Amino acid sequence: MKRGILTDNAELAWASALRYRDILLSGRDTLQNKKNFVSSFHNAIELYTKQLMIFNNDYRVIDIKNDEKDGSFAKKYFAAENLDDFFSSLTKEELIKLRTSDFSKLPISDVYKQCNEQPIDPDGAIKKLTRLRNEETHFAFSDEFMTDSDFVILDKFLLRYYKILMDVGLLPKRFGKRKSFIDSIENRLIPSDNNKCNAMKGFTFKKRLQEFGRCNFTKKFIEEIEGKSFGSYGKDAFGIAEAIYYQSEELSGKFSFEETWDYIVSYLKYKLISVEENVEEAVDMDGNVGWNTYISIKWKGKRPDGYRRK
Repeated sequence: MKRGILTDNAELAWASALRYRDILLSGRDTLQNKKNFVSSFHNAIELYTKQLMIFNNDYRVIDIKNDEKDGSFAKKYFAAENLDDFFSSLTKEELIKLRTSDFSKLPISDVYKQCNEQPIDPDGAIKKLTRLRNEETHFAFSDEFMTDSDFVILDKFLLRYYKILMDVGLLPKRFGKRKSFIDSIENRLIPSDNNKCNAMKGFTFKKRLQEFGRCNFTKKFIEEIEGKSFGSYGKDAFGIAEAIYYQSEELSGKFSFEETWDYIVSYLKYKLISVEENVEEAVDMDGNVGWNTYISIKWKGKRPDGYRRK
């Protein structure tokens, strides 16, 4: 595997895309997670594509601006025999003369076709990813941002793109097996690719939240809320997450607060839980009367096989 001037940046973006892919595949359907997945994946494709263009001495990778009147810098650029070495040798003053091509203008299919005979994107995933990136960057977006079917297409393409990156030498050939985004530094660039970790045809976030072999949190959550009340922090997702997390040693001992909050957001979105708030009179040791507020949570979705209510 060759390393170039953009490799470190590309790997950061790719590793981030894989991390948020894993998070989404676990059912944590929040706008923040979707936004981070889309922006990271889009950025990774852009950086890896530009690095491949640089390795191939494809001069379309940049536009030159603010050149001298005699065009001396442009002449120097187009005379370069190794673009990676050329970019590495530039001064700060020379770098400001450059502007890399916009993503929409990158000849992506053409660049990878030189190294791969198969079409890079037969399902139109890049066009879909570009639309989503544009939405999350420039427009207001709602809970419908990146639908279930969008994610299925993008996930299928991500696995295909990973193989292409290995074929063209931008990533090393597989050298490990990635269990999750919490993995060794060597495996952080390898996507989880078994059937348990893919967005297969028919995938929905609502289904994944109720697939107990793939979503460990949900099974434990159901066990913890059954027949219990929790001191209330509020009925919004953040307040519910606080109440459960800080009053359940089972959840706080195995999961982070961020995970808990994401799942509560997702459960509420798909109406998998209902929340009731109850107020009880309380008298302290001095005889002062006050009020304590509690919430009880009911699971409305599918239950694990063999599960019995308490």
